[in-house]
Amino acid sequence: MYIHLYLFRRVAFMEIQSTVSTLLGMLLLSSGVYSIYNGAWNRRFKQRIPPNKKLLQENKNLKFMLRQAQQEVKIGSWEWNTQTNEIFWSEEMYTIFELDPENGPDVDQLRQIIFDEDRPVFDQSMRDHLNGRIVRRTEYRIKTHTGNIKYIAATGRAIFDENQKPNNLFGTAQDITTQKEISKSLFQEKKKYHLLADSLPVAIFRSNVKGELLFVNQSMVEMFGYESEEELLKQNCFALYTNPVDRGELLSELNANGKLTDYQMTFQRCDGSTFVGEQNSLIEGNELHGIIQDISDRVESEKEKSNLIETLKEQNKDLEEFAFIISHNLRSPLANMMGLTKIFDKSSVTSDNLEILGLIEQSTVNLDLIIKDLNQTLTVREGEKKLREVIDLFPMAHDILVNFKNVIESHGILVEFDIMPDAQLKSVSDFIKNILFYLVDNAIKFRRHEGQAKVKIKYQETDTNYILSVCDNGIGIDLETNENRIFLIYEKLDGKKEGRGLGLYLVKNHVNALYGKIEVESKLNEGSKFRIILPKE
Repeated sequence: MYIHLYLFRRVAFMEIQSTVSTLLGMLLLSSGVYSIYNGAWNRRFKQRIPPNKKLLQENKNLKFMLRQAQQEVKIGSWEWNTQTNEIFWSEEMYTIFELDPENGPDVDQLRQIIFDEDRPVFDQSMRDHLNGRIVRRTEYRIKTHTGNIKYIAATGRAIFDENQKPNNLFGTAQDITTQKEISKSLFQEKKKYHLLADSLPVAIFRSNVKGELLFVNQSMVEMFGYESEEELLKQNCFALYTNPVDRGELLSELNANGKLTDYQMTFQRCDGSTFVGEQNSLIEGNELHGIIQDISDRVESEKEKSNLIETLKEQNKDLEEFAFIISHNLRSPLANMMGLTKIFDKSSVTSDNLEILGLIEQSTVNLDLIIKDLNQTLTVREGEKKLREVIDLFPMAHDILVNFKNVIESHGILVEFDIMPDAQLKSVSDFIKNILFYLVDNAIKFRRHEGQAKVKIKYQETDTNYILSVCDNGIGIDLETNENRIFLIYEKLDGKKEGRGLGLYLVKNHVNALYGKIEVESKLNEGSKFRIILPKE
């Protein structure tokens, strides 16, 4: 229940000063206890001043603050006088071991709650004390009567008489359960981190700015061709780069920016072979944390893709030039053939030959249409080079409807506009006109047969896009079976309708040339909606 005055009177002066000064100096320096204790020491012992009321009060205060300190850090103190076999425990000793202070100190009770496998450690420490050996620190576990499992750290030392025999033992016992749990938790987290790091297919490492590796995962070991983590950890980071200067440049940029992302460099394996890696790093104080990914395959693939794109560009250019030559070179002889069939004297031709002549005339007309289609397609492909201009969309849409005036009036088609009168967009005028023309033509051509046919033209603008849409309540499209056919050249979904199947193909090509995209929504017998999204930039 208390700290016996024997600690202050009978124990050698220097031993008391060492023990109490260490405990209080470390734990209660900020509260001023150490200075109070030193004052009491100087007045009571060094100056040999007899005990007085003030000294007793200081002693009382000291014991109170020592008790408070023990409670704060869960440290209990004990003393064993081997001459009288008296044992003294501080209050915190009883609290830690959850023993009844009314029964007084009981070593047997204490031994009973120590884990069986840890009890020999406790017993050996007590024997070492009695034999005068220095016991620096021991740890053992206890299970209290309430079922709590605690970790105890114990220290102690002996005071010897003139015959070098221990006549007094004293020490401390600290409840370090919280520290152990934290340490265990940290160990588990560290273990999880290592498991996670080893399972990732990228190299993870930690090093200091000198280049000394502090941590590597298994993927890094394999990536650089080493046998084990230990072998790789012996290497300096500079040796991992094909050009050691790269490491220095990386550190310079890290010091300037604190973090680097997708930093490409060439690394060197232990066998001298190289690979292209992408490193992501950050620096904190004197340590560098990084991830390295082998992107050799990706770099090679991108190189091949780049070469393929260049080849395709050249081939496409050749094809366009060929198509241009064909279309223009055929125009002249084709025009001659069409002219000759018209001026040909049909009166002297037999009926059979007249029929053949009609077929020739029709073939030349069809060939002329095909060449015109080819020319129109080539014109679309030149769209990227055409000048963008500001387009007044409202009057353009009305001008387009003039082309369909007769069919709109004869079939009572209702055309709605959702376009502001001052609506403008910047694009290629001919392309926008053709897109609207073909979409409106498509909506009118595939109108419903019963009820009133409707066509709606809508325009809206966002921060990044122009959006044009044309929707109708016509016969619709079965997208499940025809989605991949809608924009093919000369593809007619309804063979009974007029047309050559070129309109939607040209719409698609116009939109592509403007770097836009086209969306289609349609259901049979419910209508269709074509939505054109064109980027402003």
